[in-house]
Amino acid sequence: MTTMTTMTTTPTTPALSADAVGIALYVEASRDMSATAHKKYCTQVLIMPEYKPTSGTLVPMTMYRRRISELEPRKTWRHFSSPTNVQKAFEKNTTSTMVAPAESVVNDMIFFLRSTFDTLTDVASSTSTHYSIVGEPIAVEVTAADMVDVRLGKTPYKVFGRVWKCRKKLGFPTDFL
Repeated sequence: MTTMTTMTTTPTTPALSADAVGIALYVEASRDMSATAHKKYCTQVLIMPEYKPTSGTLVPMTMYRRRISELEPRKTWRHFSSPTNVQKAFEKNTTSTMVAPAESVVNDMIFFLRSTFDTLTDVASSTSTHYSIVGEPIAVEVTAADMVDVRLGKTPYKVFGRVWKCRKKLGFPTDFL
């Protein structure tokens, strides 16, 4: 089982800092296409939580993803938002006589992530196209300001800054990052 590493913005508190509204999860996977051609790819994924501020504008769970390589080390982040939210998932999975099973709600919430993670975890593929998870998944705090960027369709660079600090501290490879 893989463990997760958490870095808080205020290292003196073991729980979430006062500014934090949730936790984002970062996963990195790499694959070598050919040892002689030096074609190495790295897929980076950041999953932002769902957030509903007091103003009421819902920010759906969002995934930021990019695939970088030695030839293209500075690709832009693409984002994908969950088509459902917690409330919709509970409504879909609840009948008048029973409470929605948590597993059904979670499956509805994260279904949009499935194709990405199926690709990264496909162990049946040949070794030349198989991805290997790099290090441990990293969990970082997100603030309301970070979630406003997500709602506006902007890339949350401050969250990525926290991830890069963790990557450096945990000794992740710096091949082409």
